[in-house]
Amino acid sequence: ATLGRMPGASTWAALETAAGRLARDMESQHVVNLLYAYTIISIVQHTEYPSCYTAVWDQVSSLKLRDFSRETLLMLYHVHLMHSLSGSNGPATVQYPAWLMVEARNEWIREVRDDSTVSIGHGELASVFD
Repeated sequence: ATLGRMPGASTWAALETAAGRLARDMESQHVVNLLYAYTIISIVQHTEYPSCYTAVWDQVSSLKLRDFSRETLLMLYHVHLMHSLSGSNGPATVQYPAWLMVEARNEWIREVRDDSTVSIGHGELASVFD
């Protein structure tokens, strides 16, 4: 992408295979970064989620809430929202950890309500949860 073009199919396949293999050993920050990147690419490029997408979410589910910083928790819930509300591209069926729908959700809502710099769209989305 920094070369001004997207990688070819064989490069994508190699990256997906490596990411799926390495996801098991990734720390929470790396897992969230990977999910965010894949979600953005899928939405913006209108492509299917990569074959390793579910495996990366499985790694999230294997971690505990305490493994995530506040920032990564907020980012992870945002990824969940993007995935859920974008009209999922492709066959990625994801099993979310229970704590994502409670603690992470509540933290995300609190952040959106308390931070005066968030976008109008974030605020409107947070109001849906009232």
